[in-house]
Amino acid sequence: MSLGAGYGERKARNARTEIASKGTKSALLLFEKIMRVFRNSAARSNDKILSSLRFIYILAIYKANLTFIATSLIALLIFTRRIDVFKRRHFPMTEANPLSLRGLEMIVTYRGSGQERRDNLRGVLRHLVRTYSDFHIWLIEADAAPTFSWTEIGDSRIRHVFVHDTGPFPKARLVNLGALMAKSPIICMHDADMIANPRMMKSAVDALMDGDASDVLCPFSRVLNVSGDRRQTFIESGNFAEFAPFMEGDLPDDINVLYANTPGAINLFKRPEFIRIGGVDPQFTGWGGEDDDLFIRGARLGLRWHALAGPDSSLFHLNHDSASRAAICEEEHSARNRQMARRTDEMPIEELEARALELAKYFR
Repeated sequence: MSLGAGYGERKARNARTEIASKGTKSALLLFEKIMRVFRNSAARSNDKILSSLRFIYILAIYKANLTFIATSLIALLIFTRRIDVFKRRHFPMTEANPLSLRGLEMIVTYRGSGQERRDNLRGVLRHLVRTYSDFHIWLIEADAAPTFSWTEIGDSRIRHVFVHDTGPFPKARLVNLGALMAKSPIICMHDADMIANPRMMKSAVDALMDGDASDVLCPFSRVLNVSGDRRQTFIESGNFAEFAPFMEGDLPDDINVLYANTPGAINLFKRPEFIRIGGVDPQFTGWGGEDDDLFIRGARLGLRWHALAGPDSSLFHLNHDSASRAAICEEEHSARNRQMARRTDEMPIEELEARALELAKYFR
């Protein structure tokens, strides 16, 4: 019994050990299966995670690009807006949106005595027709034969009048002829080689049309002379943007101060006042002096003659005859004209008033 019992107990223990061993193996197998499943699941999850990360990364880049593009577009719009504001402020005219001069009639006197003068006229006309609307030009030429052909510009606002005259240039007589033909309340004496800041030109017209502070306005204060390639580029385009950066500050080598001030070049008159003082005295022939006489006579007879001032008030002169400018000033006619202008300043006011009445008869 005792032996049998011991044997039975050992067998029972061995059986339990075998069962435990088999259970452990089964557990281990189950654990390995679970781990394989987990690893496979983890691998699939990692793939999904990596795919998700790749999608998020691509989406982030896409969103970043969209943000960059949107920001760039906004910056471009803001920059373009600022450029537009600058253009409207400093030279607001374009061919598609010209500045209205409200029916202004300009008088441009001309003699094409050299190629430079002919080129300058074409540059001025190109500028006027591309920059402004609601105006007309009386282009009055005096010479042995015309040197200007209307078809070169081909704009109906230009009215070319030719006067046969081979003597000294009769600018005063031509200006008066233009003023006689003009019917607008404001007339403009405009030299054939001068360019005003369009904003100043428009301001002068509006001030004379709408206000009562001036009878005559010069849309500038100083005169700058333009030569070389810059002059030629402007002549070909007529675009004031060529000059706009140089209205103030340092000047390049091809632009210099010609006059600190002058009463001539471009003047806008209330037409009745121009006629009241007698217009330009036709005794002045050749170049120079007639502007000084007109200014002195007008001031002494009560014309309110003003100039627009400010950083944008430069007038641009297209260079010509640079070698002979000094010689022209010394010519007999120029010297006589300057003497006549001084006489206007010295004569008694009664004599000046009588002279104005006599000159004004031309316009009746």
